[in-house]
Amino acid sequence: KEPRKLPPHQAEVDAIQQDSPKIFHKIHLPNETDILVEVSSTTTNRELRYSIAAQLSLSSPEGYGLYMKATHKMVSLDEDQYFFDNLRLPADVPKKGKKVKEVNPSNVLFLVIFRRKLWFNVIPGKDLIADLTFHFPQEVPRYLRGYHSCTNEDMFNLGGLLFRVAVDSDRSQFVMIPRMLNELIPADQIGAMSPEEWKKNIISSYNRQSGITVQEAKIAFLTEISSWPTFGSSFFDVKQTCEPDYPLILWFTISKKGVSLIDPKNKELQVMHPFNRIIEYSSRGNFFQMSIRTLVKSVIFVCETSQASTIEDLIKSYVRMYEEQKQITRPRKNMFF
Repeated sequence: KEPRKLPPHQAEVDAIQQDSPKIFHKIHLPNETDILVEVSSTTTNRELRYSIAAQLSLSSPEGYGLYMKATHKMVSLDEDQYFFDNLRLPADVPKKGKKVKEVNPSNVLFLVIFRRKLWFNVIPGKDLIADLTFHFPQEVPRYLRGYHSCTNEDMFNLGGLLFRVAVDSDRSQFVMIPRMLNELIPADQIGAMSPEEWKKNIISSYNRQSGITVQEAKIAFLTEISSWPTFGSSFFDVKQTCEPDYPLILWFTISKKGVSLIDPKNKELQVMHPFNRIIEYSSRGNFFQMSIRTLVKSVIFVCETSQASTIEDLIKSYVRMYEEQKQITRPRKNMFF
């Protein structure tokens, strides 16, 4: 194996001092639960991903990723790096021009999070553990932030399902619906009706869905939105000035199909670039840049966002996934040419 790049982490030192043969680390999951997973000095992030998937009994480890969340920033962990090398990075990387201070990594507050990263082969009902642990808790916030384009009937139905998830069969909670609208309806649509109108329609949907369990309501929610083109997409607010035909502020959206630019005011798609048309892409500071190949020429798109490095990492992960899929499906006779 490749050598470690950084000195031992405090957890490794503690294990040696306590003569402990095993090290366990807490991994946080999107459904607000956590698990303890055994790690060693030579555990890579890829190996840890497989270990977590096996411990959770997921149908496949593919498509998931490890993240480190410190204060308000969440960073994706490199699959090829050692887990304990990654754990030291937030504390060990000093700001430029500043004297390096002795930092005890155990005093740095951060969480290690395991979540769905690449949304391919996600079919609601196929893997219930994945649906309940990852897909539902990750998709609900996107829906409530108003990223999807949907009809009133969609919102009534989904509002009824989310209300059932919140209260189960406790009908005495109907009176609370007007106060719960931010948990039931997309933020940009709440003002479209009075709270009482929302309440009446959500109750009507809830009654039609009578007899289903909380778990079934979660799967039904996923099943309904899985047909939408923006299902499983990651949304980033960006500012651009290079394309006069596009709005100044855009949603830069990444899905299994490619990169889409959407007008956040009316949720209309401006353009969609499949990954095979993106020739180059990179981030520097708060700027992200990509070159797109068209039938006539190549076009360069530049945007400004505080999540530039996250965008680069996510595109790289999707491209890598498709390249690996090609290697698997390539006929054996072509593998040696």
